[in-house]
Amino acid sequence: MDLATIKNLGNFCIDDLKDSMKEIFEFQKKFDRMRGWDWSSPANEEERMRFLQHGTIALAGEVGEFANILKKAMRHYESTGELPNSETYEGLKEELVDVFIYVVKISLALGLDLAEGYYGKMKINDKKFAKYVKGKSSEK
Repeated sequence: MDLATIKNLGNFCIDDLKDSMKEIFEFQKKFDRMRGWDWSSPANEEERMRFLQHGTIALAGEVGEFANILKKAMRHYESTGELPNSETYEGLKEELVDVFIYVVKISLALGLDLAEGYYGKMKINDKKFAKYVKGKSSEK
């Protein structure tokens, strides 16, 4: 379904996502403030850069943990033919949520409305990758 079709379904799709994202961001800010970790209001640009540096390192670490679980699962599969068990998938899910948390925190440090950014980028991608749409051309 291309972006034009999604928009034709009504703005409720986009608005619902924005509301959900706003709730997540507010929850994260409250969680972090209670612990002295609020990245949403850096005192100055130097502090913002420290938040971004910490967040980027933490994000890379979480992506690495996800990749490590997947690497071990693939190694096991390739040597035994046994597909991953539910514990492996649960581990992957947990690490992906950790990745999302740091994406939220970094977005807060940047003052980025992630829902707006997502839809803006998808509009660009819709045009950029229109030639790959199966069945019909994407509307421009």
